[in-house]
This record gives sequence, structure tokens and C-alpha cells, in this order.
Amino acid sequence: MNDKFCHILVAAAAPGARIAIARYQESGYYATDYDHESLTEQSAENLVNELNERLGVSKAVREAMTIGSMMGWAVPGAAAAHAHFGVTATPMTVDLTPVGLQTPEGSAKVASAIGEFEDSAAALANAAITFFDTHEEDILHCMEMYDGIADDVAEIRKLIVRRRKAQEAFLRSMAGA
Repeated sequence: MNDKFCHILVAAAAPGARIAIARYQESGYYATDYDHESLTEQSAENLVNELNERLGVSKAVREAMTIGSMMGWAVPGAAAAHAHFGVTATPMTVDLTPVGLQTPEGSAKVASAIGEFEDSAAALANAAITFFDTHEEDILHCMEMYDGIADDVAEIRKLIVRRRKAQEAFLRSMAGA
């Protein structure tokens, strides 16, 4: 039997079933007979604190035990429980890199794909700017019946000017580098 435990307050449980035991490295919790329907929320909280004080369990450890028992013991929120019980936890890590991309060749493919994406995004932005530059008056003329279209076109123009200025500043900084 696991003797590493503490008392927790299960907030979602009905009065009479709120006080439970969480066991270290186990999922879920175990009901106790400590709670009663007549206990207020504060009284149940005080009782849990008193029971844990007797065990030498702090509120931080209780919170970590609650998190660990509900969310898994590899989550960062369970760290205080590991420390309390003198266990060095191995953090949970997940490598989502596809196996074929974990090589230098795979990394080069990723870099190339990112470059192509950035190039296509820049090409699209440039094409949109060219289209807008060429057809701005036509767009305004065709859209006169819509309220606010002139304001929208003016906002687009401001964005284009801001992008051009940023590009020019970048090119100047690169030329000076």
C-alpha cells in the first residue's frame, strides 16, 4: 500500500464527499468518511488543513498532490509533491519532430520549406500591393455604394506604406552591415 498520501478537498464533489485522499503516483483519489453534509466549505477546508498538518503536508504539497492525482505526475504542477517525498521527477518532454527531419538533411529540408513559405508570402504581399497600386481608384469607384470603403482603402494604403518603410529600413541596415 502507498503510504505517501495527503488529504485533499474535491471542490466539484457534493457535501459529504468532498474530503478525499490522494496517493502519491496514483491516479484519482479515494473517498473518506471525514466529510459530512452539514460541514460548510470553510469547515471542510479547515479539516483538510488540520489532517495534513498532522502528516506534515503543506498546502503547496496538497495542491501538487491534487494536480498530480488528476493531471498526471509528470506535469509541472506536481513538482512540490515530488520534492516533499524526496523523489527526483523526470520532466515530461515530447519531441514532435518527424523522424526523417532529425538529421542534417531533414533540417535542411525544413529550412528550405520555411524559406519557400517566406518567399511565397512575400511574393503574395508584393502581388497584392501591385494590384492595389494599379487598381486603387477602380476599387474605390466600384465600391462607392458601401459605407466606410474609403476608410478601409485608406487603412490598407497605410499598411502598405508602413511595410515599404520597414523594407527600406531593413535594406538600409543590411547595406550598412
